[in-house]
Amino acid sequence: MPQVATTLELLLVYSGILLYIWRWQTTHPRAWAPLLAVVLLSHVAHGDTAPKLGLTTVELRANAEAVLPVMAALYLPLFAYGFARHTLTLVAPGTPTLEWFTSYGLWAAFQQYLAQSY
Repeated sequence: MPQVATTLELLLVYSGILLYIWRWQTTHPRAWAPLLAVVLLSHVAHGDTAPKLGLTTVELRANAEAVLPVMAALYLPLFAYGFARHTLTLVAPGTPTLEWFTSYGLWAAFQQYLAQSY
């Protein structure tokens, strides 16, 4: 029976996440809060800790050293191409730009947390 409960919990949480991403994000922008609450309560109920969930900085430097050269090799030519074709332009920093990057960064971190720890 615990396997059925775990499977049901997993399906409900991921269904909620997908519904939020594809349906509720624009119509119910605060719907992420109950989803996060359910996930956090699930961690408490299961006795999960940050290290158990894989949320540590162990091997962070080694992983960055492995990934950064590959990402630089991929992205630098794309940036150069974009600037050369005038399809990629610099945007003057301002409040809307800062708000967009902040909200996008938080959303990306939240997705990564869910993908890695749930």
